[in-house]
Amino acid sequence: MDREKRHLIEDADWDRLPLELAKYARWLIRRKRWRTGSGNILAEGKCCEDLVQEAVKRALDETRKWDPTRVDLLMFLKGTVRSVVSHLADCDDNKLTVLGLDDEGQLGRERDEEVPFGPKPVPTPEELVLAAEDETRVYRMVLDAVQGKPELEDIALCLMDGVHKARDIAENTGIEINRVYQLKRQFKTILDSLAKKAESCL
Repeated sequence: MDREKRHLIEDADWDRLPLELAKYARWLIRRKRWRTGSGNILAEGKCCEDLVQEAVKRALDETRKWDPTRVDLLMFLKGTVRSVVSHLADCDDNKLTVLGLDDEGQLGRERDEEVPFGPKPVPTPEELVLAAEDETRVYRMVLDAVQGKPELEDIALCLMDGVHKARDIAENTGIEINRVYQLKRQFKTILDSLAKKAESCL
């Protein structure tokens, strides 16, 4: 690690940063489904504090490269936390093992199912399940469109969670309010593009 980055890390507000990261991690965690059924114990036995520690560790050992000229330390660490949460949500340990019936009607066949992202689907009636699955697909399509753009990902997560006012988004994400307005306009352009693609497929 070069001297400049080391100084920036050492001089950071370490009383505030872990609290901000933990708040952000909990916010992300609530938007995922976990095999454990808990919002505290996640896949692989991880908890919120583990995510924060992992983000800081990756910054210190440069497992994940930080460019201070492009993003400040807090936003970099938030991006790392987001990456760790996504990995845990997609890992094998976060899949549900479902028992099924074999050809003779005996219980025993197993299969793995991915735990869906987004609101918990209602198991009955069938129409509500299908609606929830459609919503999950839309969520994933939107998040795929902004993947690799941390600020837009934060805007998307806020809007999906019903947080629409720029002031509230700024408070939840730490993004300056003027930048939030710009990002919302960019996000609307992305949504318009996705809508046109969906229409062309009909």
